[in-house]
Amino acid sequence: MAGNSDASLATAKEFHVGAGHPLKTISAAAELAQPGDTIIVHEGIYREEVNPPRGGASDAQRIVYTVVPGAKAVIKGSEAFKGWAHVQNDT
Repeated sequence: MAGNSDASLATAKEFHVGAGHPLKTISAAAELAQPGDTIIVHEGIYREEVNPPRGGASDAQRIVYTVVPGAKAVIKGSEAFKGWAHVQNDT
């Protein structure tokens, strides 16, 4: 069994999420990630609901979500509202 675990870890992938990277959302990375993979989130505000389709196979083969050291990544389930219009006074 240890041999299979080692082989799986050798094929583990890293997925980078953020501006300037192929994946723009954490959800897109979660769709691709398999047990043993790592999702690295770069600085930014991510307005999305993250509902990973899979977790991991064991404690040794989890899907790990992490942020770049020193970066500030914020996940918000809300959307930015645009289009406010002043009607009158404080309305």
